[in-house]
Amino acid sequence: MEIVIGKGCRVIVDAGVDMTALSRVLDLLERR
Repeated sequence: MEIVIGKGCRVIVDAGVDMTALSRVLDLLERR
């Protein structure tokens, strides 16, 4: 799975990743 954040910032995510942890990381990235 590939998640695009903002201006060309891509995060490649493993299929087995914890979605709650992922949402937390995305939340932190958006606050920067």
